Amino acid sequence: MDVPGMSVIRQTLAGPFNVSAAQHGDAVMCHRDYLLPQINDFKVLIAGFPLVISSKDGRVATLEIDSGHVQFRTLRGEFTASEIPVVRNYLDTAQETIDADSQK
Repeated sequence: MDVPGMSVIRQTLAGPFNVSAAQHGDAVMCHRDYLLPQINDFKVLIAGFPLVISSKDGRVATLEIDSGHVQFRTLRGEFTASEIPVVRNYLDTAQETIDADSQK
């Protein structure tokens, strides 16, 4: 789902990610300057959607849950050497947060 004017970053600052029933799709698409996931992007996963991020440089990646594990994989292009540790750290943090949320 690519909804003009919707901002995952703004929408998840203070609470959960929400979309109206009319906007539901298979995934949420987000166009950004950079490919890296942002701090609250995991909230899209908690809402039940994978998050597809496209960057200005043409790369595309998806943040998703597969068999209970948070993963961020490229669909077009590759992560740079400097992005890999940032992605790993984000995935560890997101997994811990989602696991804690599911315990509630």
